[in-house]
Amino acid sequence: MTEKIPYLQDLGVTAIELMPVLEFNENESQLLNPMTGEKLKNYWGYNPVAYFAPKQSYSFDGSKWQQTTEFREMVKAFTVPALK
Repeated sequence: MTEKIPYLQDLGVTAIELMPVLEFNENESQLLNPMTGEKLKNYWGYNPVAYFAPKQSYSFDGSKWQQTTEFREMVKAFTVPALK
């Protein structure tokens, strides 16, 4: 997301909403794809596991707890005015 900040600023974007960002169970759905029979995933995040834990699978690094550091850095990058 931080790589897109200059592009979003050029578009005039003033607010970003990310949904969902908290840890959730994407495998909780029991529904199947009617074409393949494959189990569907829940990507909407309405089944939170931990409200204040950023989703680990969204982490670039992927190592344990790295998602928290990356999320903090992303929020900081969006809140600090960009120097032009």
